[in-house]
Amino acid sequence: MKILKRLAVLWMVMFMAIGMFGCDSDNAETRAEYSAISYTKPIEVDDIDAYAREVSIGNKKNNAPLENGIVLCPYYTLEINGKEVPVYTTRCTNGTHSFAWIDVKGAPDEFALDVKLITEKKYSGVAVLPEKSGVKAELTDKTVTAKITAYGDYSFAFSTDRLKTYKVTNQPLTLIVAPEQIPEIPDGYDYVEIEPGKYGYGDLVFNQPNTVYCFKSGEYEIRRIIASKLQNILFYFEPGTYISVYETPEIGLDEYNIGGPAFGIQNCENVRIEGRALFDFSGVRGLYKDPETGKDVDMTQYVFNFYNNKNMYVSGITTINSNHWTFRIGACEDILAEWNVMLGYRNYSDGFIYSDCVRATARYMFARTGDDGMEVKALGSYGGYKDTIPVAKEVLFEKCTVWNDAAAAFGVIYENYKPIDGVIFRDCSVGFSTCSWSPNNSALNIRLAYPGTAHWKNITFDGIEIFECYKNAFTLEWNLQGGSVENVLVKDVTVRNAGAAIRVNVDTNPVLPYDSLTQLCKNFVFENFTFAGTKLTEEDKESALYFSYGQPTYKDLFIMK
Repeated sequence: MKILKRLAVLWMVMFMAIGMFGCDSDNAETRAEYSAISYTKPIEVDDIDAYAREVSIGNKKNNAPLENGIVLCPYYTLEINGKEVPVYTTRCTNGTHSFAWIDVKGAPDEFALDVKLITEKKYSGVAVLPEKSGVKAELTDKTVTAKITAYGDYSFAFSTDRLKTYKVTNQPLTLIVAPEQIPEIPDGYDYVEIEPGKYGYGDLVFNQPNTVYCFKSGEYEIRRIIASKLQNILFYFEPGTYISVYETPEIGLDEYNIGGPAFGIQNCENVRIEGRALFDFSGVRGLYKDPETGKDVDMTQYVFNFYNNKNMYVSGITTINSNHWTFRIGACEDILAEWNVMLGYRNYSDGFIYSDCVRATARYMFARTGDDGMEVKALGSYGGYKDTIPVAKEVLFEKCTVWNDAAAAFGVIYENYKPIDGVIFRDCSVGFSTCSWSPNNSALNIRLAYPGTAHWKNITFDGIEIFECYKNAFTLEWNLQGGSVENVLVKDVTVRNAGAAIRVNVDTNPVLPYDSLTQLCKNFVFENFTFAGTKLTEEDKESALYFSYGQPTYKDLFIMK
């Protein structure tokens, strides 16, 4: 009997051991190997507060040139899987924003990153945004720890009071976790290397098809990169490429655009932009008034201007302090943009714009801007497109994040010179949307506000998280001669905090009758829209809808369920 008991015990021990080892094998997390993006140009500044204040002169935006677009971060020391990662800091409208970027080697589907963040000052709380990522951070004294197991952008927001009030001014940090991108030279392509250095106005105008143009890691000074009427080209930027853009006021306008883009690709087919590059626009002026003529002048309008291209891929670009619309992608077909970051504060520094595009996708992108974040427009011939695409359609923004210090975060916004059919914003998030300069600004937007007559339809906001919005969660704006819009679905939206849920701005003189407006704005459905913990229903219309102008009867435009 004792022998049987001993055997039974041994079998139980063996079974438990096998089970334990089996569980470890099944649930084991792969500690990821990664490479961190680093630059040689950034310096340490003595007074980070003075650095941050340079964004304004008095109560106006400072559109003048500045030095040190990014600096070494004075706030945090970041370690991932026990290895230190470089952190950089840049100016934004409301303080500073710090950032770091790592590429997970081999691009595995499953991995684990143990994040340790040591803070220079003591905070009372920390939140990782977007909250729906499920990443929970623990704060002990001046140490933050978290575990990340998926690709994306992760922003650490902090509080300093006992109520744990998270503020955009509390030195947020964004960590980009991206899959490693290894370049491949297609068969039959030539290979051209560009070395770090300073390049003149015409030095980087490329005219050779079937070519890989490889920018070696290091520091560059450029005025522009141009490709036109080419097929089969690949621009590859080695990690660590830092490009400072400078002015050429003596040359003025050129044939590519007003003021000329810093990176312009027009009338090309099969174009890829890969690798990792930072473009710093701090050294050029933004919109400024010429002291002699009194006219507004754009030194570099449409910073990245990609126009009338087919089959295009854009990835791995970080922009600092752009001085106009950052990415203007117009009249393109079959385009994918992913893993791009935009940080800035200037007037008109909109982040990412698809205008008049067909089958256009943007995903895994982060923008903190001094103007609109990510948007769809319909510029048409007004934007120089010559109506090459009659209807903009099949546009998707997915897994993108916006923190907008002014204007709007996501939406179909303003210029409505051409029809739009089919725009989806899906699984995106809004961190802090301060929405300054207009009470109509919002996190999510449908805004027809130019004298256009085009018809927009089939626009969806699906699965959006809004953490903090100082103005409105959603705005419908219709004024001037603003065209028409129908079939707007706002679905599965969670608003943690906002000044108002839904704002309607129908600004016409005389006031537009309800019956007339229903012919111009049709079928707005809000489904599972949760505002400050409450799911809105038909009974909530009186409290959830706010009207800038117009009549309370406008509330019947909206269906809530």
